[in-house]
Amino acid sequence: MEKLIECEKKNEKSQEMIENEIISHFKEARQKLDFEENRLLRNSKAQHQREKRRLETQKIRASEYLDKIQSFTRMYQRDIQVEKYAFILYANASIDSTIPEKIPSFPLPFSLQFTKGTLNEYFFVPPNAVGVRLMHEMLEVEKIDVGDDEVETLTYQLNDDTFWVYLSDETFYKKCNRTGDVIFEQEAEVSDNLNKPICVFPNGNVVFRKKDNCLNQINASKKETKFKNLDHVPTCICLSKEKDEIAVAVKDSTDQKGSILNFNSSGQCLNVVINKRLFTNTKGEVSNGPWNMVQNINRDIIVSNVEVTAFDQTGKFRFNYVGSGNTKSQFDSRGICTDAVGNILIADEANRFIHVLDVDGKLQKIYHVSSKKDEFDPITLAIDANHCLCVGCSDGKIRVFKYIE
Repeated sequence: MEKLIECEKKNEKSQEMIENEIISHFKEARQKLDFEENRLLRNSKAQHQREKRRLETQKIRASEYLDKIQSFTRMYQRDIQVEKYAFILYANASIDSTIPEKIPSFPLPFSLQFTKGTLNEYFFVPPNAVGVRLMHEMLEVEKIDVGDDEVETLTYQLNDDTFWVYLSDETFYKKCNRTGDVIFEQEAEVSDNLNKPICVFPNGNVVFRKKDNCLNQINASKKETKFKNLDHVPTCICLSKEKDEIAVAVKDSTDQKGSILNFNSSGQCLNVVINKRLFTNTKGEVSNGPWNMVQNINRDIIVSNVEVTAFDQTGKFRFNYVGSGNTKSQFDSRGICTDAVGNILIADEANRFIHVLDVDGKLQKIYHVSSKKDEFDPITLAIDANHCLCVGCSDGKIRVFKYIE
C-alpha cells in the first residue's frame, strides 16, 4: 500500500513537472512568434519607407529629365523653322542639335514578399527558390565609368540606387550615381592599406575605414563622426542579415589570428566570433592581401582571400572553396557577394571568371566576364535593386550583368 501511495505521489509530481514544461515551452514559442512578428513588421515598414523615398527620388529625376526634353523640343522647333528659311533662301543648311543627355536608368520597384516557412528565429527566404534559375551566359546591361584604375572597393546603396567605390589611384571613397557622376567624396588615410572596407546601413548611414584601426560614420546629412576605435586592424565590413547590424573582421598586428565582431548601428559590440581558420588557407598558412566578407541568408559568414571559407554564425567551419580545377591559372578570389536566394558569387581575378556556388558551397556555374574586345579583371562585386550583378573592374568601370531569370 505504501508503495502504491509513493507511486501515486511520483505520478502527481511527474504530471506537474510535465505540465510546467509544456507551459514553459509554449510560453517560449509565443515569445519567439511575437518577436518574429514584430521583426517582420518592422522590416516590412522600413522597406516600404525606403522604397517610397527611392521612388520619390526617381519621380523627381524623371520630371527633371522631361522638363529638359520639353525645353529641348521647343528650342529644336524654333531652330528647325530658321533652318527651313535658310534652306529656301540658300539651299544649304544643317541640323546638328543633339538630345541633352541620355534617358536616366531607374531600377525596378522592389516588391515586398512574405514567404511562409518554419516558425523559428532563423526565418529566411528558402534557397533554390522556385522560378529562379541561373542564365546560361551573363548579359551585360550597363557599364558605368567611375575612374581610370582598379575599383578596389564597391558597395551598393539601396535607398538611393548609388555606388560607393574606392579606386587604386585615388585617396578617397566616392559615391557615384548610375551615370558615373560623383555625388560625394570622403577622404580617408587608407591609400597604403590593402583593405578599404565600407558598408551602408539600410537608413543610409555609411561606415568606413578612416585610417589604420579607426572606423568612422557618415550620416544622411553627410556629417562625419567616429563609429569605433578598434584594438586590431579592420580588414573587411559587411551588413548583417539583421540589417541594423554589421560584421567587422579584424586581424592582430602579427597577422596570426583574427576574429569577427558584430556591432549595432550605435557602435556597440554585440558578440565576437573566433576561429583559427579565419585568416589561414587550407594548408594552415596565414593569408595576406585584400579581404572581402559577406553574410548569407542562412547567416553563414563567408570570407574571400585567394580561397573562400564559410563559417556559421557561431564561428564553426562550414566549407572551403578553392576553385573548380578546370581553370588556366590558380583560383584567385577577390570580391564576393550573395543574392536573395543564397547563391554565393565570387570574382576570380586571375581567370576573369565569376564562380557561382549554392548556399552549401557546391559549384553551380562559372561565367567568363571578359573578352578580347573588352579586356578587364573582375575585382569587387555587389547586387543591385534589380537583382543584377555589379562588377567593379580593373579598368575603372562598374559593369552590370543580368545572370538570373
